[in-house]
Amino acid sequence: MSIVDYFKFCWETQKWPPPVPQTVLPPHLLGDEL
Repeated sequence: MSIVDYFKFCWETQKWPPPVPQTVLPPHLLGDEL
C-alpha cells in the first residue's frame, strides 16, 4: 500500500489525521505527498 493509498484509507475510514510515525515519514516527505 502506497502512502497516498494509506491516507485515502484513513480519510475514508474517518481515521484522520492518520497515525504516522515521524521515524517512517519525515515532514518533508509528508509535504510532497500532500
